[in-house]
Amino acid sequence: MAFRAALFRPRGGFLLLAFLVLVLGGPARSETTGASPFLDRHVQTGTLLDYRQAEVNLSQTSEIPKTGWEQKPITGQRLLRDVVPYNPDKNVTAWYRVRFSRSDAGPGPLAFETDHTAERIVVYLNGVDIYRSFGVGDRFEYGWNKPRMGLLPEALLREDGNELVLRVDAAYPAALRVGDLRVGGFDAIRAAHEWRRLTRVEGPKVVNGVLAILTLAILLFWSVRPQESIFGWMGLVGVVWFARNIHYYADAPLFNNGDLFWSLTHLSLFVLMVVIYGFVAAFIELPNRRRVVGFLGLCALAILLLHISFTDLIFGMTLSYLACIPVSLWVIWLFMRHAIVNPRLDSLVMFVAITTAFLFSVHDLGLMARTWDGAEFYLQPYGGLIVYSAFCFAVGRRVLLALTKVEGMNEELAVQVSEATRELRESEAARRQLEVSAAVEQERSRLMREIHDGIGSNLVTALAVARRQDEQGPSVGILKRSISDLKIAIDSLEPSEGDVSLVLGSFRQRTQADLEQAGIALKWNVDAIPPLDWLDAPNTLQVLRIFQEVVTNVIKHAAATEIEVRCRAEFRNGLPGVLVEFSDNGVGLKGSAPAAGKGIVNMTARAEALNAQLTTGSGKNGAGTSVALWLPYRRTAAATDSMSTERASAAEATSERPRKPESLP
Repeated sequence: MAFRAALFRPRGGFLLLAFLVLVLGGPARSETTGASPFLDRHVQTGTLLDYRQAEVNLSQTSEIPKTGWEQKPITGQRLLRDVVPYNPDKNVTAWYRVRFSRSDAGPGPLAFETDHTAERIVVYLNGVDIYRSFGVGDRFEYGWNKPRMGLLPEALLREDGNELVLRVDAAYPAALRVGDLRVGGFDAIRAAHEWRRLTRVEGPKVVNGVLAILTLAILLFWSVRPQESIFGWMGLVGVVWFARNIHYYADAPLFNNGDLFWSLTHLSLFVLMVVIYGFVAAFIELPNRRRVVGFLGLCALAILLLHISFTDLIFGMTLSYLACIPVSLWVIWLFMRHAIVNPRLDSLVMFVAITTAFLFSVHDLGLMARTWDGAEFYLQPYGGLIVYSAFCFAVGRRVLLALTKVEGMNEELAVQVSEATRELRESEAARRQLEVSAAVEQERSRLMREIHDGIGSNLVTALAVARRQDEQGPSVGILKRSISDLKIAIDSLEPSEGDVSLVLGSFRQRTQADLEQAGIALKWNVDAIPPLDWLDAPNTLQVLRIFQEVVTNVIKHAAATEIEVRCRAEFRNGLPGVLVEFSDNGVGLKGSAPAAGKGIVNMTARAEALNAQLTTGSGKNGAGTSVALWLPYRRTAAATDSMSTERASAAEATSERPRKPESLP
């Protein structure tokens, strides 16, 4: 907590960021003045003579001076202290001379390279003009970021005492510098030159091109949705940053006044500072962000006035860049405090990107002033890609989160609509089914009343007449069986809701009297089992016919005194089902009707129609007969039903149970 509180104080934030700048900025370039004029570098591709000192002459002549040479360190030198005052109407010239021997540079073709010539350079080898960086005599071409390389003709080289002289012309004194100067093997010079050209020229061009494409895409999106102001900020950042780096594409001023073009490219930095910090403040919703942006605008205006108040462009530019440092540190401290208080990924990413870009700018300021080597190329163009990528990541993440939220809401709405549609469809289907079921039950009740009051009454009357006449012929038996069949048919019409126990109970009620009359005791062992959803009225009739056939066979053929009914759940072939078993203590299969009789065939056919299994065998200990009917809980798609049409019309449960007809005697 103490560290966090200290960090939030302005002084603590400035000290921390200043420490980071010093650590990451790297050590200053040394200005060694030892006896050796160059640092001998042995690299993989050859030998490089990296000069640390040179003879310097500031004579404003067109020919190589004969006198007035002075030995100076060229690594980190500040020529501003040594040249004449700046005169905008007169160009200035500086001469540099180094010496080397053929043996120092190594065998093979030799070349030279210098990495920081601001405008025009002419190179002489042993007094002969061998290289010019310009094509027109009075044309100034920008070379501030372009390494220069040239081949040293073998015919002009001496074994010892070679002189390499550089003439540098510029419009202002601060541009009279050559940066690092190297002589060595052609392959070694070319490798170093290609690396510098890639990192200093081609790399920034590619980065700026990517920024331009991203900016165009963002501006196009903003033109479609102008209410999204954050994309307007991003587009403004991209436009200003591209304008800031336009000089990477220019070999010469884009308009006649070169000083004005050079000033505009540097003045855009202050506008860039305002729009970058303004975008971040708006994106992270920094408290008092309008005041912060306004204050930044005033600071940028003050720094701009400081910049243009100096006649020497480089000196004014250096001071103005130094003035940007405390302003940037203050803004970064605000962002850091906000990122700690509101730890979000996008805020953290943008804070890291802004801090990295600031450190890159400090690095470039030191490189421009030649106070350190650093990475040996300007990092700010690459910092632009880092900052813009962080912006795109932060905005893109926020857009993706919004889209994900919208998609989630759409999915939830779709689920709700689907659920409501399903419920409405089910409600409508249930309503239609209730109507159909009510009509079916009404018709079923009517048929049951007609059967009971019509056919049933006639059969009972006929049986009573036959008994009154003391009829002992077959008529009484036929009438009894007809009444029994009619009872079973009526029972099958009673809604059982698939409960096998209920079906068995109804069957027991109908057959109890016949069994007692035949002298057969009934043992009942029925477990509670779940209902069968496919056991409707037609299928119930099939099951009751099988039960009726079994009991009839026992009464007629078994000569039994006892029959036991068992019902329990049982698996067969891995499938769950219900097993209903009838066992008697009669004479068994050998003493009763043949196993292949018509009754067994009919029961088997009915079981197959139900997709059930019927098995017959001996009873316990080989005595009596056992008939078992296994009914599956779920019927397979291949199962057939002889009464499928009638079952389909009565498959749904009814809203009220139909009136039970009067019992037949």
